[in-house]
Amino acid sequence: MKAYINYPNPHITLHWNDACPHVQMHHKEGQRVVQITAASIEAALSGFIAREFSFAPKAEENDMWLDISLASARHDEAVVFVVQSILGNRYAPLAAASIESHTCPIPST
Repeated sequence: MKAYINYPNPHITLHWNDACPHVQMHHKEGQRVVQITAASIEAALSGFIAREFSFAPKAEENDMWLDISLASARHDEAVVFVVQSILGNRYAPLAAASIESHTCPIPST
């Protein structure tokens, strides 16, 4: 699952299908992507807690993709809520950002 975090227009969009055209559309040069797997989850969440990632209304810091691959879709989605909580402590607009599933087809789990 991929989650798109947008800061200037605060929202988070979940994409359950890697082939979704919207996922491909958002791949810009220098796009920030955080990979989260069972092996990397501790380091990834620690990075968010340690404020290794910043958000600002400029092209290189206005958004981020999370590429999450855990044991199930429920685990993947739960991580998005945790990341939102961590970021929301520093960026108030992200604390209240909506989290919506994009209408791309959802694979069975």
